Amino acid sequence: MKERFLELIDRESQHARAGRRARIVAKMNALVDPDVIDALYRASQAGVEIDLIVRGICCLRPALPGVSERIRVMSIIGRFLEHSRIWHFLNGGQDELYIGSADWMPRNFMRRVEAVVPVETPALQERLRSLLAACLEDNRQAWDLGADGRWIQRRPQGEVRATHRRVKRKYKTRMRMPSKLDPHLATIEDWHAAEPQITALAIVRRLAAIDPETFGDKQHSIVQRLLKALRRKAAQRVIAETTAEGGEAKIANAGVGGPAVGLRPPSGPPTPAPPCSPRDALPAGSARHPR
Repeated sequence: MKERFLELIDRESQHARAGRRARIVAKMNALVDPDVIDALYRASQAGVEIDLIVRGICCLRPALPGVSERIRVMSIIGRFLEHSRIWHFLNGGQDELYIGSADWMPRNFMRRVEAVVPVETPALQERLRSLLAACLEDNRQAWDLGADGRWIQRRPQGEVRATHRRVKRKYKTRMRMPSKLDPHLATIEDWHAAEPQITALAIVRRLAAIDPETFGDKQHSIVQRLLKALRRKAAQRVIAETTAEGGEAKIANAGVGGPAVGLRPPSGPPTPAPPCSPRDALPAGSARHPR
C-alpha cells in the first residue's frame, strides 16, 4: 500500500513537470510517515498543488520556501468526529479517487491490516469531490497549519461555511412511512382552511364518518400532529404576508391557537390585567381585606 501511494504521488510530479494538470487532495486522520512526507515535498517542488485535510497529527510543514510552497494543510474540528480517508489524484485530467481505512503512518502501512479501494462510479466520484470541496471551503470549523507549526482558526468573512452543518443539511433524509391520512390530506387541509380553530377530535369524527373501518380514537394523536403542522405553516405564511404591512389583526385570527402573544386586540384600549388577589383590588387607602 505504501509503495502504491508513493507511485501515485510521484506520478503527479511527472505530470507537473510535463506541463499537465497535477493536484493532490488527501483527507485522513494523521500524516506521519517520513517517506510519504518526502514524496509530497518533491511533488510540491515539481509544481503539484497539494491540499491536505488532516484531523490530528501532521508532521509535514507546509508553506516552507523552496520546500513546500504549494502544500496547504488544514484540520476540521466540529460537532462530529472526522474519520473518513479520501484521496484524490488529478492524474493529468484522468481523475482517480480512493477511499480506505489507512492513515499515512508507519503503523498503518507496516503493522496493521488496512484496505484502500478505488472509487470508479462517476456519481460516487462526484459525491467525494463535493465532500472534499466542502472541507476546503470551510471558514468556521477549519484550522490552517502554518510554516511555524501553529494552527490558526479561520474566521468567517460574510457567509458562514461550516462543513458539518453543510454536509448534514445536504444529506439529511427522513424516512416517512405511509400514513392512513395520506388519501385524506387535501380534505383535511380544506377543513382547516375553512375552520382554522377546528380540533383534532372533530377531524377524527369526520374521517370516521367517511371511513369507519379505518378511523377511530386511535388516530387522534396522528391527526393532532398533522393539525399542529398545518397551523405552523399557516402561521408562517400569515406572518410572512403581514409583517411588512403591520397586519396584527390578521395574525391574531390566523387560526394558530388564539391571539399572537404581545399583540393587543384590533381596536379599543388594552385590557387591564386582572388583580392577582382581593387585596390588590382594593382602592388606595381602603382597610385591609378581612381574612
